[in-house]
Amino acid sequence: MNIAAFKDRECFTLLDLEACFDFKTETSISFQLGRHSRSRSAFVKGWLEVHHPISTEYVTKAYPRIALPSQYFGFEHKFLEADQQREVIATVFKALEIPQDEVYEAHFFTPENQQVLFVEEPGIQYSYANQR
Repeated sequence: MNIAAFKDRECFTLLDLEACFDFKTETSISFQLGRHSRSRSAFVKGWLEVHHPISTEYVTKAYPRIALPSQYFGFEHKFLEADQQREVIATVFKALEIPQDEVYEAHFFTPENQQVLFVEEPGIQYSYANQR
């Protein structure tokens, strides 16, 4: 993961939001998600953090966590479809220069309520939706 390029509110487009750099550590980076605005408080609609590499007993992987505004989890579509989830992950990986074939475990949720756990590893794929 290349986090060196991100500083001073650097942004990239994610869905119809801007993901703007917030803070980073050696193996993690965080972005605020929102719409372009001069006011920081008006800007924030959610957040994204990526931890990479994360080593487990079996695999090294990326661990993105995405808190999206509740409109992305509306009554009409309960949660982002798998293709939309993969598109979000591909966009994030491209921005951070993580290989597109990296193993990952992504968590998509609203700040109030976790909605989806989506895991994709070679030969394994599953989603879990917490539908209230």
